[in-house]
Amino acid sequence: MRRIFVFMTCAVFELQTFGQATVHKVEVKRAFVFDPVQAQESFNPSLEPDEVKHNPMFEKEELIKLKLEQSKRFPRKVAAKSAMRQGAEDLITLRSFSVDKKSTSGNMVPHEGGGPMDNHMAISDGGKILLGWNTRFYGYDLDPDTSLLYTSKYNNTWSFSKFGSKFGVSTSDPFDPKVRYDPIRDRFILTFCSGRGPANSKLVVGFSSTNNPADPWYAYAIPGNPRDTTHWSDYPAITLTENEMFYTINLVEQGVSWQKGFRGSLIWQINLDAGFRGDSVLKMQYWDDIKYGGKYIRNLCPVKGALGPLGPNMYFLSNRNMDALNDSIFLVEITDTIGASSTELKVSFGRTDQAYGMPPFARQASSDLEEDSTYGLQTNDSRWLGAFLAGNTIQFVGNTIDTSTGNAAIYHGFVENVTTSPTYRGGIVGDQNWDLGYPNIAFTGTEVSEMQCIIGFDYTSPQDNPGIGAVYFNNDEQYSEFAVVKAAEGMVDMISGKYERWGDYFGLQRKFNEPGVVWANGMYGGPTNRSRTWVAELASPDASLIGVEKLNSDPMEMISYPNPTNDQFTLDFKMEDERVISVQLFGLDGKLIHDFGQTKSHQGKNRFSFSTSPLRLGQYVVKVFAGNKVLATKKLTKM
Repeated sequence: MRRIFVFMTCAVFELQTFGQATVHKVEVKRAFVFDPVQAQESFNPSLEPDEVKHNPMFEKEELIKLKLEQSKRFPRKVAAKSAMRQGAEDLITLRSFSVDKKSTSGNMVPHEGGGPMDNHMAISDGGKILLGWNTRFYGYDLDPDTSLLYTSKYNNTWSFSKFGSKFGVSTSDPFDPKVRYDPIRDRFILTFCSGRGPANSKLVVGFSSTNNPADPWYAYAIPGNPRDTTHWSDYPAITLTENEMFYTINLVEQGVSWQKGFRGSLIWQINLDAGFRGDSVLKMQYWDDIKYGGKYIRNLCPVKGALGPLGPNMYFLSNRNMDALNDSIFLVEITDTIGASSTELKVSFGRTDQAYGMPPFARQASSDLEEDSTYGLQTNDSRWLGAFLAGNTIQFVGNTIDTSTGNAAIYHGFVENVTTSPTYRGGIVGDQNWDLGYPNIAFTGTEVSEMQCIIGFDYTSPQDNPGIGAVYFNNDEQYSEFAVVKAAEGMVDMISGKYERWGDYFGLQRKFNEPGVVWANGMYGGPTNRSRTWVAELASPDASLIGVEKLNSDPMEMISYPNPTNDQFTLDFKMEDERVISVQLFGLDGKLIHDFGQTKSHQGKNRFSFSTSPLRLGQYVVKVFAGNKVLATKKLTKM
C-alpha cells in the first residue's frame, strides 16, 4: 500500500500590511487573425534549446548548490511515523488516453514533446479539449472522438511558430504555453512567450472567435520588455475573472540565469470582451514594482474560482521560493476592474504553520543519486503552482521538500478568512518512495463551503520512471491513496549530461458543467526515452458524476466482490431504514448501460448481485440511488 504523509497543525498569522506597486496603461494593436484552415504545416518544425547541458557554469548556479545542501541536510530515509489524515475514498478514473497522431505508415503513434513538456490544458462545457506543450497546441473533440487541429494529413497540431509567424516568432524561441477556457463566454484563450532577450520578447495571446479551437483566433503581441530596459518576460501564468484576464510574468535580466537575474513580477490586466470581439486595439494595464519590505515579490500564482470565474477582485499567492526552508507567504489582491476608481493592489504578509523548502532532485529508475546526488530530474524551486478560491478560503499547492523522508513532495496549503483577516496553514503530502513534483489543484465540490478537490502531479522513484499521479482530498480533510493515472513506459533521457527536465507544469481543470469531474494533462516517460503527454478524466468519489443531485450526508458503506470479475458481481451494503432504491450501470463515459429498476431495500444488511456475462471486457461504474440522490458508487472491472 502506498502511503501519504501529511503534516498539519494550527494556524498562526501576522497582521495585514501593504506593499507598493505602480500601474501603467498600455494599448496593444491586434496583430492578425489566425485562420487554422490556411495554416497548413508540412514540415512540423521544432527546435528545442538544450537549456541544461552538463557544464561547470551550470553546476555553480545557486539553485543547484541549494539542492545539494538540502540533500545532505535531509538525507533520504523511510519515515518512522506518518501523521497523515488518510480515510478518503479513492478518486475515480473515468477516461484515460494517449495524445496521438498518424504516422506516415498510417498507424497512430503518441506525440513526443520537448524538455520540459510544460503541459497545460482546457476543456469546454461542450467537450472540446485544447492542450499546450512545448512547442505545440493540440485540439480534441470528445464527441465525435476526433482531433480538431489538422494542418496536414499527418499533423494534428499547430506549432507555436506557425501561430506566431506574423510576429516574426522563430522556431527556436517560443516557450511556456498556457491555455484557459471561459465558461461564461464559451471561448478559449491560448498564450505563450516568445524571445529570450529585451529586443524580441513578446507575450503572444490568442482569443478564440467561437467555442471551437479549430475556428479563427484573434492574436495579440504584448510587449515582453515594457520597462524598455535590458529585461525579457519569462514564466507566464493566467486566470480569468468574470470580466478580465490576468496574466503574470517574471522579468529576467538579459544574459543572467532566471534564478539570479530576476527583476520583478508583473501582472497584466486585460478586458475579456474586447479580446473575444477581436478589437483592433486592446486597452490594458500592467502592475509593476510589486514589493514587500522594499523587495520584489516573485512568481505570482493566480487564484482561480472554485466553481468558475469570480470577480471583480483578483488574488495571487507568492512565497520565498528560493530559500532552503521558509514559512513566509504573500497574498496579493487587485481590488477592481480596469478603469475603476477603486482599483488598487494590496499585499498581505503572513507565516504558515508548516514550512516549505527547496525540493531535491527527483530520481528515475535509471538514475543513481547515491552515486551522484546531482543526477536526476529537475524539480525547480518551492514556488506555488496552483490555487483556487472557494467561499472565503484559498487552497493552493506547490513543490517542496519532505524533511521527514528527504524526498521531493507537495505542499498543500490554505488561506482562510481571505477577505477579512487572513490566516495561513499547510501540510506536506509525500511518499516514502516516490518523488512528487509540479502539482496542480482543482475543486470538485458543488458548494463553496466544501473542501473537496483533486491534486494532480508528476511522480518518479528509483523503481518507477516518470509517470502521472493524483490524490483526492475530501470535506473531512482526509486524503485518498495515490492513484497512478499513467505509469511510465521508459525513462526520460533527452538532454546531454545530467539534470533532465521534468514537467514544469501540470494541466488540471474542473469540468464546469459536470460537478465532481476534473480533466488532467501531464507528462510520462515513453519507451523511446522521450517525454510524452497523457490526458485523463478524473472524478471525486463523493460527487454525482451524471447530473443527479449530490447526497448531503455521508454515502453508505458498500462492499463489492469479486472485482475484477468475469461472471457475477455482488454488492453488500447496509441501510438505516427501508427505502426504495435503484441500481444503474454506466460506462466510463457516463452513459447509462443498464437500469436494473427500482426495488425496496431492507433495514440492515442488503445484497444485490447481477451477471456480467452481457458486458464486454472493460471498466464500468455501478451506482445505487435513492430517488435522484447517489447513495454509493463502485467501479466494476469485467475481465
